[in-house]
Amino acid sequence: MSMFIIRFAPAGVLGFMLYASAGKGLDVFVALGWYALTVALALSFHAFVTLPLILMVLGRRSPKEFFKSMS
Repeated sequence: MSMFIIRFAPAGVLGFMLYASAGKGLDVFVALGWYALTVALALSFHAFVTLPLILMVLGRRSPKEFFKSMS
């Protein structure tokens, strides 16, 4: 059942986007773009500021060495 839903999810998203753009116009994509940009910036801040600070304070490790050994 899950695979059935996963297979048809792109068609459902396409249908929803067509419905949204037909009802509200193309301005809905501007709001969606701002939302995507906000999420990307917040995730970047979390990855490059918050997590290294937690690693330094709680783990007492250098984030540079940690990420280098992870790669």
